Amino acid sequence: MDMDAETAQPRLCHLRKVPDYDGYGFKLCSEEGKLCQFIGEVEPGSPAAAAGLRDGNRIVEVNGENVNGESQSEVTTIHSLNHHYTM
Repeated sequence: MDMDAETAQPRLCHLRKVPDYDGYGFKLCSEEGKLCQFIGEVEPGSPAAAAGLRDGNRIVEVNGENVNGESQSEVTTIHSLNHHYTM
């Protein structure tokens, strides 16, 4: 089901690395000229899929830290320092 910006509601997803999977299983994307990040692709069977992430989800917060206005490299740094995170 596709949701537009007016009907989309924030939701909390807990994402953890697992020993038998390399990475989290999603692509972090951004739009050119905008400082907002979103999920570009979720791999089936990945920790990201198990956490409920979906293609197109906008990332607002990582581990309680608001990432609105942060660059993609700043958000990547936040997530690379942890073995689990909450979005």
